[in-house]
Amino acid sequence: MVIHRMTDRNQFDVRSEKELPEVTAVDEDNLAAIIREFGRSMREVTSGLDDAMSRWESTHRNSLRPIRVILGALSKINFLKNLEDLGKLASFEGIIDKAVVKNLGELDKLLPKLLALAPDFEGVIRKMRLMTERVSGLQRKAAELLQSTEKPDTKLRQLVDNVESLAQKLRTIVAMYEDEYLFRMKVIGNIEELIDPKELYTHLLLWTLEPYLESERIETIRKEIGTHIETTRSLVSTSTRSKPLNVF
Repeated sequence: MVIHRMTDRNQFDVRSEKELPEVTAVDEDNLAAIIREFGRSMREVTSGLDDAMSRWESTHRNSLRPIRVILGALSKINFLKNLEDLGKLASFEGIIDKAVVKNLGELDKLLPKLLALAPDFEGVIRKMRLMTERVSGLQRKAAELLQSTEKPDTKLRQLVDNVESLAQKLRTIVAMYEDEYLFRMKVIGNIEELIDPKELYTHLLLWTLEPYLESERIETIRKEIGTHIETTRSLVSTSTRSKPLNVF
C-alpha cells in the first residue's frame, strides 16, 4: 500500500480556480445585503470545519480498535523481553521466542488495518485546508470592500473585524490537526520500518492520546467563532434598506 505523506503544510493546499469577483464600494443600499452574504459564507466555512472535525473523530475512534489490541500484544512482547534480559525464564528454553512470535502474528493481522486509515486522515486535512483557503478569500474580499469605501460604516468595520477574527481562530484549530496528522504519518512510517517494539508501543500510546489536539482550547475557540457569526448576523438591522447583491 502506498502512503501519501506530507513534508510540509503546503503540499496539499487547495487553491480556488475561480478569480475573485470585482468588489463594489459599499453604500447604504447594499450594506445589509453584503453583511448577509458574508454571514452566509462564514457559516458555510464553519460548518465545513465542524464536518471535518467530526470525520476526524470518527476515523480516530476506528483507529483505536486495532491499536488497543496492538498495544496489548506489544505489552506482552516487551514484558517477555524484559524477563529474558533479567534471566528470569532461563529454565524455559525457547518459550519466550514462541510467545513473541505468537504476538507478532497479531501485529501482522492488525497493523494493515491501522495503515489503511491513513487516507481517511489525509481526507480530513484536505477538507480543513479547503476551509482555510475559503476563509482567506473572505478576508481578501472584506479588505477590498473596506478599501474601496470612502467613508466606511461602523457595521462594515465590525464585519471586517469579525471575518479577521474567524479566520485567525479557524487557522489555529486547523494547525493543531495538521500537527497531529504529521505526527500520525510519522508513526505510520515507523510501523512500515518495523521499529523496536518498545518505541512502537510508545508511539501508538501517544496516538491514542492525540497530543497535539488541545480539546478544551478547541472547544473554547469554536464557541468564539460562533460568537463572531452571531455578531455578524446582528449587524443586519431590519430598518436598513437593502437590495439584492452578490459579492461572491
